[in-house]
Amino acid sequence: MPRPKGALDLIEEAIVELRNAPASAWITYYAGSLPFVLSLLYFWADMSRSAFAYRHLAEAAFGLSLLYVWMKCWQSVFASLIYKRLLPGVTSHFTTASVFRMALAQTVLQPYSLFLLPLTFLVFLPFGWTYALYHNISLIGNGETADIRAVLRKSWKLASLWPGQNHRVILILWLFSMVVFLNVGIVIFFIPQLIQTLFGVESVFTMSPFQALNTTFLSVVWGVSYLLVNPLIKTIYVLRCFHGESVHTGADLATELDQLALSLDS
Repeated sequence: MPRPKGALDLIEEAIVELRNAPASAWITYYAGSLPFVLSLLYFWADMSRSAFAYRHLAEAAFGLSLLYVWMKCWQSVFASLIYKRLLPGVTSHFTTASVFRMALAQTVLQPYSLFLLPLTFLVFLPFGWTYALYHNISLIGNGETADIRAVLRKSWKLASLWPGQNHRVILILWLFSMVVFLNVGIVIFFIPQLIQTLFGVESVFTMSPFQALNTTFLSVVWGVSYLLVNPLIKTIYVLRCFHGESVHTGADLATELDQLALSLDS
C-alpha cells in the first residue's frame, strides 16, 4: 500500500481543484444546497417563534426532507463533475436511468447520516470512518451502479483507507470551520451597526445588539458557514476516493502523464 499524501497537501490539492472548477460545478452545488439551507433556516425560525407552527409541522418537515434529498442528489452531481475532471479524456454525463439510480442511492443511504454521525461523534472513535463514508457515498452513489449494497461496500472500503490522513484532515477542517463560523458571525453581527453608521437606520439589533445572539442568529451563521466550507470538504473526499482507487487503477499516474504531455506541447 503506497503512502498517502499529507493532510495539508490533500487540502491544498482540493483548493486548487475548486479554483479550477467550471462555473457549472458551482451552480450545480448551490442549486442543490441553497434551497435546503434557506428552507432549514426558515423552518427553524418558524418552529421556534410561531405559536401556530404545530399546525403545519408535518407538511413543513416533509418538504424539508424532500429538499434534503434534492441537496444530496445535486451534491452527488457536483462530486461527479469534480471527479471526472481528474480523469484525462473522460466527460461526465447523466441519463434518465442514472439519475433515477442516483436519487435512489442518496435517498436510501444519506438520511442515516443524520443519526449515525452524531452518535459516532459521541462515541468518538468511529466518527472519522463514518464521516468519510457518507462523503464517499455522495460520489460513489452517483448512479453508475444500481446495486445500493455495492455503493455502500465501495464507499466503506475507500473510507477505511489511510485513517491517519483522514483524521488529520477532519481535525484541520474542524479548526478551519470554527474560524469561518466565527468570522461569518462577526460579519453578520456588525452588519446592522454598519448600516446604522452609514445610513442612520435604527433596528432592534442596533438598539440592543445582544438581542441578535439567539438560536436563529446561530443557525444563520451555521447555514452561511456550511455553504462556504462544504464544497471544499466534498472535494477533499472526492480526491481521497480518486487516490484510493488509483492504488489499483493507476489513474493518478495517467493524469500526471497527461498533464506532463500538455506542458511539453505548450
